[in-house]
Parts: sequence; C-alpha cells; structure tokens
Amino acid sequence: HGEALGAWMPLLLAGALALLLGYLYLLLLKLLAEWLVYVCVAVMALVCVVLGLRFLVIGLGLGDARNEALLAELGMRWHRQLGAALLAAGGLATLWGARLFLQQEQRQYLRAAAGCVQVACTCIFGMPALLLNPILDVINKGLWLFALLGSFLNLLTCGEISHEYLDAILSQEVDFVNTHGSLRRFRWSAKQRCFIAFYVFMIFWVLEIAAALSRFSVAYAVEHWYFTPYRIWPCGTPPGQRRRRKVGLWQCICLRGYVVGLAFHLGSLSFGALVLALLRPAKPPLAWFVRQVRKNQENQVGEAIACVCAESFAFFDHFVRCAGEAAYIDIAMHSTGFCPASWHAHELVREEVVSVALLSGKWSIFLVAGVGFITSSSVGLVQAITGNTASFAATTSAHYVEPSGQALVFVATAAIAFTITQGFVNLVDTVSGTMLYCWAVEARRLRKGEFKDGPQYAPSRLYELIEEGE
Repeated sequence: HGEALGAWMPLLLAGALALLLGYLYLLLLKLLAEWLVYVCVAVMALVCVVLGLRFLVIGLGLGDARNEALLAELGMRWHRQLGAALLAAGGLATLWGARLFLQQEQRQYLRAAAGCVQVACTCIFGMPALLLNPILDVINKGLWLFALLGSFLNLLTCGEISHEYLDAILSQEVDFVNTHGSLRRFRWSAKQRCFIAFYVFMIFWVLEIAAALSRFSVAYAVEHWYFTPYRIWPCGTPPGQRRRRKVGLWQCICLRGYVVGLAFHLGSLSFGALVLALLRPAKPPLAWFVRQVRKNQENQVGEAIACVCAESFAFFDHFVRCAGEAAYIDIAMHSTGFCPASWHAHELVREEVVSVALLSGKWSIFLVAGVGFITSSSVGLVQAITGNTASFAATTSAHYVEPSGQALVFVATAAIAFTITQGFVNLVDTVSGTMLYCWAVEARRLRKGEFKDGPQYAPSRLYELIEEGE
C-alpha cells in the first residue's frame, strides 16, 4: 500500500480536527483567556517532545526489527532530523512558557493581551456569523490554490524532456536497485523560466488578494457592530433583569462584506495585495541585517549606521502595518482607495499613538500560542489515532502508511492544520485591530464634535484597557 494512496484519510482527519480545535480555541479565549496561553504552551511542548522521541526511535531503528531492515534499505535520515527538530521546538516552548510564568513584566503584558482578545471575543460571539469566516477563508484560499497549482503544473510540463541520464545508464553509474520510476527531467529555456517565476509571483499575489478580501469582510462587519450603540434590552423588564446589548444589527453582514469588497473595492484590495506581496518578503532580511549591524557597533561610524538602519526598519515596519490591515479597515470604513486609506491610517495612529500603541499588537502572543496549540494538537491526535487504530496501524489496511513515509505524512498533516489555523488566528487578529481602530476613530470624532458624548459604542472592557494603558 503506497503512502500516496493510504495517506488521504490522515490528511482529511487533520483538517477536521484543526477545525474543531479552532472553535474550541475561540471558546476558551472567551472563557479563560489569561490561562489559555499556559495551556497552549504546555500542550505544544508535550506534543513536540513525544512526537520527537517517536520519530527518533523510528529513525534509529530501535524497538522493531522491521525498522532495522528499513534503515538498512532506505535510510531514516528524515526521521532523525525531524525528531531532533521537534525536540528542539519542545525545549523552546518550555523555555517560553517558563518565562511567561516567572517574569512579572510578562504576566502584566499577558493580562493586557487577555483583555484585548476578550474584547474581540465579545464582538465575535455577539455576531455569530463571524464564526463562519474561518471556514469561508479556507474554502476561498483552497479553491484558488488548487486552481493555480493545477495550472502551474501544466506550465512546468511545457519544458523539454531531458535525456541526460542516458550516458549514465550506459556507463552503469546509476544504482538500478534503489532507483524507482523513469529517469527523466524537464529542461526550460530562459523565456520559460521567466514565465515560471512570474507565475509563482502571481500565485502569491492572488493568495494575498484572497487574504485581503477576508480581512476586509471581517473589518466591514466589526465596524458595523462597533458603531451600533448599546441599548438596554429588553425595555419592559425590571431594572435588575435588564442587560446592555446591541440591537438591530444584521447578523449576516460578514457575507455582505464579501459582496461589497468584490463589487466596489476589488481594485483597492488588489493594489494593496500587490504592495504587500512585494514588501513582506523584504521584511525578514531587513530585520536580520539590522541585528547584524547592531552587533558590530565597534566605533562611532558603526553606531551611526546601526541607528540609521534601526530607524529605517522601524519606519518600514510601520508602513507595512499601515499599508496592510489598517488600510483595509479604513477602506471598509470610508470607502476610499488604498493609498488614501494608508495615509489616513498613518495619521490616525500618529494622533492616537499613546493609547493605540500601548494595546496594538499585544494580542499577538495569543496568535502564536493558538497556532502552536491547534497545529500540534491536530498532528498529535492524528499520529495517536493512526498509530493505535486497526484501520490505520494494520499492515493489511488500505490506509496503512509505511514507517519510511510517516515523516512525509507528518509534514503534510502539519501543513494542512497550520493552513486551517490561520483562518482562526487571522479572525482574532483582524477583530482586535478593527476594534482598536474604531475606538481611535470614535475618540477623534468626539474631539472634533462630530459625535455626541452620549451613546456608548465600545465594550466597557475596552474603555478599562485604555484607561489602564494611559
């Protein structure tokens, strides 16, 4: 039973588990956000250590005679490397969790971050249609990726089939025992290589457009939720039984956001996606360069260069953030183009820098913990099910995967779980950022007298976080 034929069930299982764990993650964020980070880090460290030891056992050929034969015939280098990498990841997760728990500054930071995500969960569960956005995001990106990769494979086949192995075969330089399949490869001309490079860029651009449309729809829904004032509900009940809620809001407005984005703002979203597709790949190399320059401050010239590089990188990072999520939020709010929206977001963040900067991005710790928790838990459960269930573990099963292919199946399941996880963490990230942006717009309009100081739009918890930050 080949790995390619038998692995489709574990991959499907990984996707289903990632969806279930994603919604569990959102529920836990609402109920006990502050302790959720510690739980996520503990689960991530435990799964990495257990799976790392398992792959090391397979890679070293321990505990099973069949593994020794496979080790001699095929080699288990990938298993050993994957096991060592997982053990290292488990160690890093343990150190990160210990730092969060032991340092007072980190605990205060975590408390503020928990308040931000709880405000976001107030909006998410107050508008249940937002819970469908991770599924819509995965379907949207999955369909585009499937279509683009199919066309990309067709483009690759336009090359000329090379027969360069013929001389090696005739001179017996090829190992026929360990060689599988036909010895052929494609060769492309310079023009064809340009086409391939352009198509790869287009894949990233189209996926950026899909991500921009998803963020726009969420921001569109959150802004309508935010600027719907709280009212006492129900009106006819005694004061002790009344509660404040937002009344008269259409629950499926998130779906309307997709329609509005496609019909009226597709050009702005496409241009923004193009800018981010060009700028985001440059951010990691620039960050690495700045770190290297800071390490080599041996004289005043080195210090001056390091200062210039640090300020340039800070401006670049600020521009990318303003040209990204904040611009999409402003487009949804004011129906402007991408460039005016980026400039307006820059001006707004600069005016409200005291309150916005103190809370902006603090929820990123929950995004990292959520990605680690959902991905590691999904992969760990898949490995436990496939390794201890007769439908997967029996060698006679149609879904059995040989030990030599388990590392590849592990990587594939982790990639699927990670992709689905992005829909949930992007939802929390976009809702949190939009809520803070809406608060800054409200504060600005109150100062200018455009809003009456009467109706309350933001949740009370957000006002408390702003006051604590100031």
